[in-house]
Amino acid sequence: MPGSLLTEVLRLLNEGGIHSTAELARRLDTREALVAAMAEDLAGRGYLELLADDCATACDGCALSGSCAMPGEPGAATRTFALTTKGRRAVT
Repeated sequence: MPGSLLTEVLRLLNEGGIHSTAELARRLDTREALVAAMAEDLAGRGYLELLADDCATACDGCALSGSCAMPGEPGAATRTFALTTKGRRAVT
């Protein structure tokens, strides 16, 4: 996977924080739908784990809100992923 767009997604996620698919798409100069599909693929391969199935509620009470790069986007349905140990190894 070295040098691939999938590796770039992992690298950006490894930088820390939580990023929306829209933000990742902007940083990778690609479409948001592609980034969402890549995240699903990476989760299926064990590089990412699903933390929240839907962030459509407000941030109040969310354990991740302190490190979230998406505050102020309540109501935006989004799936939240985190790197697994396998994902971290892939980018180090």
